[in-house]
Amino acid sequence: MSVPSLYSGSSLSSINSIEELDVAAEELASLLLKDEIMEPFYNKALKKVKTKRFKRNFAQLLNAFAIDSRAEPNTVLKLSAIQFVRVRAKHVASCMGKQPDPLREEAVQSMH
Repeated sequence: MSVPSLYSGSSLSSINSIEELDVAAEELASLLLKDEIMEPFYNKALKKVKTKRFKRNFAQLLNAFAIDSRAEPNTVLKLSAIQFVRVRAKHVASCMGKQPDPLREEAVQSMH
């Protein structure tokens, strides 16, 4: 799912259930982890600090991003996305901290 498909057809305000919010947060975490520029930084941070600390710090970073983004001129869709990031920052950070090691996964898959 691409970033635009996360929002296509409806606004974030139409997401009704916690499960849908969790899925959207997991997708955002996946997109962030796949970012070619940021991926090395995430990997380095996850190796240097404990997962709990990474999650806490990354949630704070997402919250700061959301707060800073509100100062910019925005559309209703952008404001909904900013609100989503602010409200679900801890869950997004938690999902990022849980991501499996790709090398370990490749080894496990090659065994089957």
